[in-house]
Amino acid sequence: MPTYRIVVKHHGNRKFIERRFPIFTGYVFVNLPTEQFGPVESVEGVGKLLKYSRTYGEAPEPFSFPQEVIDRLRYMVWEDDQEYLLEKASRMRREEVDREMMEVKKAASRASRKIRMAALDSRSAATPIPLEFSTSGRF
Repeated sequence: MPTYRIVVKHHGNRKFIERRFPIFTGYVFVNLPTEQFGPVESVEGVGKLLKYSRTYGEAPEPFSFPQEVIDRLRYMVWEDDQEYLLEKASRMRREEVDREMMEVKKAASRASRKIRMAALDSRSAATPIPLEFSTSGRF
């Protein structure tokens, strides 16, 4: 069944959601010989078969698509699927790279915080301690 796809970003969790919709809403495609469409019409839920007459007064026969049209539809669906998968893979890779960059920034921030703290500690350790001198002259 040929479909089209809509990808939307969920408003709550910001994840992408794929929605697929049929191009031909309400239609089902079957591959049967022309003589065997009688049982299909009797299936519950089937409204009508698309039929046409070649000439006036002739009994209508079910509409059929040439194999070339079916192949084109299948190719269009396949091509759309490939494009979607490529977009999805690149989006996932971008998100992965963004997460890695955030981790690097966090690690750099932690490292620089450690360096700043170590510098402060070394300054306090290097601060001279005032000596008290006695006035008695004795050491």
